[in-house]
Amino acid sequence: MISTEHGRDALLLIASLRAEKAAAAAACAATAYHAARRASTEAMKTRAEGLAEDVQAAARDNWLSRATDTVRHSAAATEAACTTASATAEALLRAAAQESAFQQVVAELRKQASQLKTRRLHAEMLDSWLAC
Repeated sequence: MISTEHGRDALLLIASLRAEKAAAAAACAATAYHAARRASTEAMKTRAEGLAEDVQAAARDNWLSRATDTVRHSAAATEAACTTASATAEALLRAAAQESAFQQVVAELRKQASQLKTRRLHAEMLDSWLAC
């Protein structure tokens, strides 16, 4: 037969495992956020270098309209990449905030469980003292 104490211990173990999983997910989210920012920056630098080369080639060939189209297309692509990276970063930050809130709840549950164990111990000591 499983006692209430064993049930509480099992719930604490589950909460502890979930907290560890939440902490790992938050760390992964932060790492992914920073990686996305670095990748976005590198992509923009690479695209800007390619754009400069395209503009120089078009100017050499005296194809001003081609250079203008290239600049417009590149600007639109860069803006889309920035928007996507920003949305991804915001989603990762929201996920990290949710994981942090979950960790706070788990910490509070652990604190309450500790208090319950202390109260139970005091009650057992009082019972044994009264039995004497």
